[in-house]
Amino acid sequence: CMTPTFSEAIGLAEKSGLNRDEFFDVLGAGALQSPWYTIKGNAVKNELYGEHQVTFPMKHAQKDLRLALELGEQVNQSLTVAHETNELFKEAMAQGLQDCDLIAVHPVISKKEFNK
Repeated sequence: CMTPTFSEAIGLAEKSGLNRDEFFDVLGAGALQSPWYTIKGNAVKNELYGEHQVTFPMKHAQKDLRLALELGEQVNQSLTVAHETNELFKEAMAQGLQDCDLIAVHPVISKKEFNK
């Protein structure tokens, strides 16, 4: 679920006037710095979404989300963030991105506008 949140943060930074390099510099210098953000951030920064740059296919991430949602339903646990993430992944997969890395959801998220 951190992939869509990361993507939204990138979109927010860019739409606020901060360029990608500045955003990644700030992120890398703070408490949230992690190798995952570096790897996925590099993929976003260089628009490396293709099937040949896969560390974890979106279709597998979506399958895991689906299984978690099914379990949540069985045990009566709300999984709001997982549900929204699952919907975003399904939207990206409908655009043919199922075999791409899960960060390929970024172009789908970055095109969304604020919705009250």
